[in-house]
Amino acid sequence: MLKKLLPPNNKTISEIAAEEHISEATLYNWRSKLR
Repeated sequence: MLKKLLPPNNKTISEIAAEEHISEATLYNWRSKLR
């Protein structure tokens, strides 16, 4: 799922949260841990 945030997809956190039924806060947390 985190690959969807990267090029060439560049989807927003909101779009992925809606598609995957995961909270935006969870996705933001995962992304920050990767950085």
